[in-house]
Amino acid sequence: MSSLPIAAAVIFAVTLAGGLLVLVRSWSDRTLHTFLAFGAGVILGAVFLHLLPELFLHYEAGASALALLIGFVAMFALERLLGGDATIDPDRGHRVVSVAALVGLSYHALFDGVILAVIGLRPEMWSIILLSLGIHKIAVAFSLGSLLKLARFSRFRVITFLAIFSLMTPLGALGLSPLLHNMGPTAGAVTTGIATGSFLYIATGELLPEVFHDYKRRWSNFALMIVGIVLIGVVTVGLHADGAHGHHHNQSSGTPGHHHEHEHDGHSHDHDHEH
Repeated sequence: MSSLPIAAAVIFAVTLAGGLLVLVRSWSDRTLHTFLAFGAGVILGAVFLHLLPELFLHYEAGASALALLIGFVAMFALERLLGGDATIDPDRGHRVVSVAALVGLSYHALFDGVILAVIGLRPEMWSIILLSLGIHKIAVAFSLGSLLKLARFSRFRVITFLAIFSLMTPLGALGLSPLLHNMGPTAGAVTTGIATGSFLYIATGELLPEVFHDYKRRWSNFALMIVGIVLIGVVTVGLHADGAHGHHHNQSSGTPGHHHEHEHDGHSHDHDHEH
């Protein structure tokens, strides 16, 4: 079974769970920012320790750089020009604002499908993509759920709206995947580049300004950010170790009855070796 549908289901479940947390209890601003600080570190680590090296190692530099720039600028435009993030000024919680946030963030989430679609092309990157995207989705869904709750929508409507939002990224990924596969080798550079640029903006344009606007907690939040970066570093080292082990295993395990041909002094000799 393809890894993309599984990843899409995981992102749907994680996003919905993040939104539904607001219905469980009331969460303090300090708790939310603690989570966001860690999340910012995770995404920064994913960008600089895993995604960027993978991008420029496997794909042509010019196309990769262009896709990286497109991802960053497009995410900026989606947030700053076409919508707005529900994590900004959540106290403006009334129905018009919350519905506008739902529409804007759902459109934003469809674009995130490009990030998830990378898993369909590069299955070995699933752990990094799911961890980074999952943390981002939990934070955004939690903020959206807070807005919907403050707007005094019924519990049923809050759950319905959150379920719709949670479906957007999986639908975007599954819808884009066939198109990306038809693009051939350029699809990898396009999707990985756009995903990397998108994550870079999410970390630097969304999460870091939000986390560090509180001067009093700057050192504790900075420490949590470093923890997130270190976590991704450990995961990346583990992935590289697994990849090296798998490569070594494939080289050292020959197939039974493999065939060698040798040519000596114009004569061809065939040898079969059984192991």
